[in-house]
Amino acid sequence: MQDKEDLLTRLRKVEGQIRGIQKMIAEDRDCADIIRQVVAASRALDKVGFMVTSRSLKNCLSRSAATGKDPGIAMDDALKMLFAVAKSGG
Repeated sequence: MQDKEDLLTRLRKVEGQIRGIQKMIAEDRDCADIIRQVVAASRALDKVGFMVTSRSLKNCLSRSAATGKDPGIAMDDALKMLFAVAKSGG
């Protein structure tokens, strides 16, 4: 699964960014540099969240169609997930 590998790669990058931020703080680096790195890591993690949500939406709606469940309920659940991710990101 390419999506899964892409997500794991992105998460490893975020992990590296967080370690870098920890090191910057330990070294008393400039606050502006630290904040830039925090923002970059946060955006990268938001991107992962949207990717996971998108994947979940597709799976949820596909399962709904395959099982004959009400697509409106599946769509409502999917929108709740999307809004939760969007709210946490901004």
